[in-house]
Parts: sequence; structure tokens; C-alpha cells
Amino acid sequence: KNSAGMIVLDDSTQGQVWVYSPKNQFGGYKNTFPKGTLEGLEKSTGLGIQEQAIREVFEETGLQAKPLFHLGDYTKTTSNTRYFVGVKTGGSPTMMGWEAEAVKLVPIDKLDDLLNVAVDKKIAKDFIEQYNQALKLGEGNAVKGFEILVNEEKSKVALQNLVDNASGDLLTAWLDKAKAINVNNMTWAQKYELAKAEMDYTAK
Repeated sequence: KNSAGMIVLDDSTQGQVWVYSPKNQFGGYKNTFPKGTLEGLEKSTGLGIQEQAIREVFEETGLQAKPLFHLGDYTKTTSNTRYFVGVKTGGSPTMMGWEAEAVKLVPIDKLDDLLNVAVDKKIAKDFIEQYNQALKLGEGNAVKGFEILVNEEKSKVALQNLVDNASGDLLTAWLDKAKAINVNNMTWAQKYELAKAEMDYTAK
């Protein structure tokens, strides 16, 4: 089975996320992140995987959330789950669904203590690593930082496509430029803009 889930930040700066306690510790979870199975739902609702993650967050926690970043894909006992990092935009735990016994706002550094399933601990560890990177990139604003991370991933792919499709002369011009100014400390976005400008100039 394929599933979608989300780790929901409360805001951009406070370092807190939302978890919920499934009723009667369903599935063996004391606390976990909202997620749900996609089987049949995509066809019946017409929603994509991000939209399904948004839907699961609301159904299980009562919160409205905006996805920011694709954290990764994780294999659980009965499903393969794609997790996103998101931020709360509205809603309230008072609107939580029947599957939830409680919805909790917890500090990120307490996640490992609260989560009792190994794969959730792995997800939390990966999330914290990305969160710290985002916080640094966003100069204290994690939401801004995650947006930068997404742009970096897009720029990396765009640069690779640009290089793959470049003719010999254009590729040589870019490689010579990259070597001359040492692009190792540049962001992927900066590298892409520089490569595009150099190739456009050479092509004239």
C-alpha cells in the first residue's frame, strides 16, 4: 500500500511540531505523524499525493497545513509512505477526527522520547537534520529555509538538464567558467543562473 503523511510545523521559528495519539494505540503507535493510505483514494477524489497528505492531516488532527518540502519515502509495516514537511495554516485540534485520541504540540527535541516506533524515530531524525539546515538557510525562519531547499533541488535538476542538452562549445564554455571562478561554494541556483548566462553569451 502507498500512503502520504506530513510532519507539521506550528510556525516558522518556534521549533515545535504536531503529533497525534491514535485511539487505543492503533497500529502500535503511542504517538505518530498524520498519514493515510492512498489506495483507491486518488481515483475516487482526483487528488494528488500532496493533497492527500493535506487531507490526512485535517482528518486526523483537525489542522490545515501547507506542504513545504518532500522529506522522503519510508517503508512501514503495511505501507510505503511519502512524507512531506509542512506548516500549519489553520484549523484546531478540537476538530480532530475519530481516529485520534489526542493531538499534541511538542518541541522538536522531544520527538524521540514521544515516538515509540522505530521508523517514526528515523523519520524524526531525518526531519530534524533538514529542519536545522532550513533554519540556517532561512536565517532563523524554517519556512523560508525549506522554500530555499526546494528551490535548490529544482535548480540542481535544471542545471543538470542544461548541461545534458548543451552542445560541445556551450558545455566547454561553462566548464571553463566554472573552473576559473571555483563554483564549489555557490548555491545550485547561482550555478544554474551562471551556466545559463555563460551558455547564452557563447551562443550569440
